[in-house]
Amino acid sequence: MRETKTGLKAGSLSGAIMGLVGAVVGIPLILAFSYHEQVIPPSEALSTEALALVILAMNTVGATIIGALLGAFYGRMYEKLPGSTSVQKGLPLGIAGWIVEGPLMMIVTWFFMPFLMQLIRVAASLVGSLAFAVLLGFFYDRFR
Repeated sequence: MRETKTGLKAGSLSGAIMGLVGAVVGIPLILAFSYHEQVIPPSEALSTEALALVILAMNTVGATIIGALLGAFYGRMYEKLPGSTSVQKGLPLGIAGWIVEGPLMMIVTWFFMPFLMQLIRVAASLVGSLAFAVLLGFFYDRFR
């Protein structure tokens, strides 16, 4: 049970950091490709700045929740994961997360996003997933 709580804390913090970074990197891309106009039609009620804040908040909160769930799983499975260090043990989880979030999300957004933006998103997703795994292992050791 203690390992699960440690993983929950480490995953929450790692997710929050990655969600914030992802939003800060993603907002300019979304605005550059005018993707937001396809998803949320332009209106007087929602300015570009408000849209950026909504994306920032949703991305950070969502990544914190997903990070907490992955962290709890990581803590529970810690002893069974391959690798000798906490960071090495987190990498398989990061790759599995990328498989779900990267290429599969490209299929889901096929009709909504330009192809170049999808490729950028898949590549950034791989980097983000591996960074999450490294942070998860790092914080897991710190909270233990």
